[in-house]
Amino acid sequence: MFTLFPILHTLFSTMYTLFPILHTLFPILQILFPPMFTLFPILHTLFPILQILFPTMYTLLPILHTLFPTMYTLLPILHTLFPILHTLFPILHTLFPTVYTLFTILHTLFPILQIQFPTMYTLFPILQTLFPTMYTLFPILHTLFPILHTLFPILHTLFPTVYTLFPILHTLFPILQILFPNSYTLLPILLILFPT
Repeated sequence: MFTLFPILHTLFSTMYTLFPILHTLFPILQILFPPMFTLFPILHTLFPILQILFPTMYTLLPILHTLFPTMYTLLPILHTLFPILHTLFPILHTLFPTVYTLFTILHTLFPILQIQFPTMYTLFPILQTLFPTMYTLFPILHTLFPILHTLFPILHTLFPTVYTLFPILHTLFPILQILFPNSYTLLPILLILFPT
């Protein structure tokens, strides 16, 4: 992870540029997912903790303005996220060569997500317009779960204080349970991914 930090720090700066983007995004999210605003107090609590654990996370955005000059249009946070993943993919692929094993996991997760978030399909036409080559992102998304699975022991070693997040997650879980009542369908999969 420490190898990634200098790279991330170089690639991304001025995360506070993200705030106007979020300001644009919130009304859209409010329409698509009205209950999500219940999470704001939790996020307000969580943010300082993340700031302490990952101080370099505040470095985030000049390359994106170059890659996507129209990023302030509809759903710009996703517009921001995809170039980041696209830029990080070669690095992650080098660090975690087993990433491609996510294919079967996504194949299992997708129907569950379809049940939990029926309105997510409203995003597809918008995403397809913003990202005509969006389907090339599937291999990138494919990588995320094995990366986390591989990364967890490393994070445990590098950031022993990560366990200070547990009380927050413990508070957050009932709220997520109310917002997404089908979330427990994911537990068997999570148990397979993270047996401990």
